[in-house]
Formats: sequence, C-alpha cells, structure tokens
Amino acid sequence: MVAAMLMMAMVWAQVQQERPQPQPAGAGLSVCIAASQAHQLPRAQACFSHWTRLHPRSGPAWLDWGILLAAQGQLAAALPKFRQAARWQPNHARAWTALGMDAGKAGKMKLAVQAMRHAERLRPQLPGTQLNLGIALAAAGQLQSALEPLRRAEKLDPRLAAAHYNLARVLADLDQPRAAQKEARQTLRLAPNDLPALRLLAQLARQPGQQEFWWRKVIALRPGDAKMRARYALALWQSGRPAAAVRQWRTALRLNPRLAAALYGLARAWATPHPGRAARLLARLRRLRQWRQRRDRIRFLGNSALIEARQHRFPRALAALRQGLRLCGSCREQAHLRQNLGLILCQAGQRKAGIIQLRRAYALAPDNAIVRQALRQLGALPTHPRSKSKTPVREHPEK
Repeated sequence: MVAAMLMMAMVWAQVQQERPQPQPAGAGLSVCIAASQAHQLPRAQACFSHWTRLHPRSGPAWLDWGILLAAQGQLAAALPKFRQAARWQPNHARAWTALGMDAGKAGKMKLAVQAMRHAERLRPQLPGTQLNLGIALAAAGQLQSALEPLRRAEKLDPRLAAAHYNLARVLADLDQPRAAQKEARQTLRLAPNDLPALRLLAQLARQPGQQEFWWRKVIALRPGDAKMRARYALALWQSGRPAAAVRQWRTALRLNPRLAAALYGLARAWATPHPGRAARLLARLRRLRQWRQRRDRIRFLGNSALIEARQHRFPRALAALRQGLRLCGSCREQAHLRQNLGLILCQAGQRKAGIIQLRRAYALAPDNAIVRQALRQLGALPTHPRSKSKTPVREHPEK
C-alpha cells in the first residue's frame, strides 16, 4: 500500500518535469481518468495533482483521485481527497458516500458516520444510503441507532438481501437471536447461496443438529475452505459425533496444514485414544505459534520502517528493514522487505544501494509492478527478466 507512495516520492523530481500541460476542463480530467483506468498510477497521480492545483474546486477530480488511491489500498492518502470532494460537492451524495466508506475502512468511525448521515440526508429515498448509514453505525458500535436506517432500507427495497443480512447481524449482536434468525432466513430466500447468512444461522443455532445442518450447507458452498471445515468439525464434536469431527479436522489439515483450530481440535480428540499423535500435534501447534510471532515481528518492523520513512527518518527506517530481513532469512516476506528497502534507500539518496536491493526484489518477484516501475525509472531494469530465485522459501518449519 505505502510502497507505491514511496515510489512516487522517489520519482517526484521526474514527475515535476513531466507535468501535463493545462487543457480544457473536460479533456484534462478525462486524461487523468483514462490513466487511472489503465492502471498507470504515477501518470494518473501526477495528472490529478496538476489538475486539482489548476482547479482546486473541482469536486469530480478530487473524487476520482480518491477512488484511484482507495483502489490501490492507499486509504490514508485517499481520505483527504474524499474530504475535498465532499467540500466542493456538498450536495453530491456519492462524494459523501465515498468519504464514509474510506473513513470506515481506515477505522475513523466517527467521520464515517458523519459522512453517511450527510449522504442519507441528501438521498433519503435511496435504499443504498440507508443501508450504508446502518452499516457505519453498527461498525461504530451504535447498534440501537443502526436498526432504524437498516429497517428503512428494507422498506424501500424489500428484496435488498444486504439490508436483511446486516439487520440480522445487528440483532444478533443485540442478543435477539430469534429476530436475527428471521432476518437471516429472509436473506436466504432472496439469495439462497449467501454464505455470511448461512454462517450466521449456524452460529445462532442452539440445537447441535441445527448447527450441523447449517454448517453442511456452508461446506457444500465452500468445500475447500479449511476454516469452515474446522468450525463444522467443532459443531460435530459438540453434538456428540467425535468420529465425524475427526474426519473434518483431518480434511481441514490436508487443506491447510497450519490451521491452528484444526491442530488443537484434532489433538484434543486424540488425547485419550492416540496420546502419541496428540502430543505431536501439540508440538506442531507450538512451532506454528512461534513462527507466527516471528512473522508478526517482521511485519511490524516493515510497517514501522514505512512510518519512519514518511517522516524522513531514513536511518531508523533502514535499520528496521534490515532487522526484518535478518529475522526473515528466506521467508515469503523477503521480496517485499527488499522492495521497500530499495525504495527508501533511493529516497535517502543512496541510489546504487537502492538499485541493488530493488534488483534482488525483482529476482524474487519479477511480476512485481512497483519494483519494475521503480527500476525502469531508475534506468536499471534488467534487459532479460530473471526467473524467480531458486532459493527455497522457508515459510514454516512444519509441513
């Protein structure tokens, strides 16, 4: 997410030299939108930046720029763009909706609720605005307040399955299981294969037989989902069917050998009949937890480095990334760490060292568009793309 921002900072001098020339209103903005739709991120960014400097009150430009950034996962960067869109288009419900959705994803629930209220006031007759407001209120923990807009959405469009499902979720959180089940069943009448509604009904079922019934439907839709099979196995175990539960846990482990819930469930089931097997499963579970702690530490160091780089504290950023690489070794995070290390080295003025790291990242992941773009702009993209590194990737000691 932030890596694209780092690359933009790195090539800002070049972007400054390649500013798009002022054009008539419609034509200029259409060029920016076309670049965005073609996934030409640096070109689109530069175009929107230049256009909004020329036309700072252009609500559509701010809105489309925000949509581009949000689609790239750059929620923090998109948020101020949506704010500007809403500021200059105060009567445009789409701008407020975009702001509310982005704020919600970024965890800014107060802003999300405010924006969705603005959209609802502008278009109260649209079921979508009522639905979005209800979702935002529920996500903000205002469950009682969420009921009214969700029920309005249902009345405006009785066939809107999403309204029934979200109302079911809120009712379940309010400890009204019967009402929640009623809404979830209505969701299934409108959308028979709605997986979240099926899962909710499985979780709300009080009788073991009912739980099993709904989990079977979930598994029928997602036979390759190891997590769903582990939950189905737990329902079978609780209904007094240990042999069936063991079969489902074993299937879950074949699908995902690192699924902690399946390892623990199977170890518990085998504790008495097969104590040796149970002990080996628990040992795998301990190693899995240790590996996850190391992975989380690597990701924390990577995120810390990006935060430090945004503040131009490059020595701290580089130290964090190098520590992450030492912990990683040849884990799957290596290419991403080397990508960010290369980008930040270039930002810090260490061009040669940055190119070395970017080329190493390119060797590990030649399809990485960010690395390819950075190397191309640095004039260092290899003529003949190398295949992925033959160094084995060590994800976890347990196969």
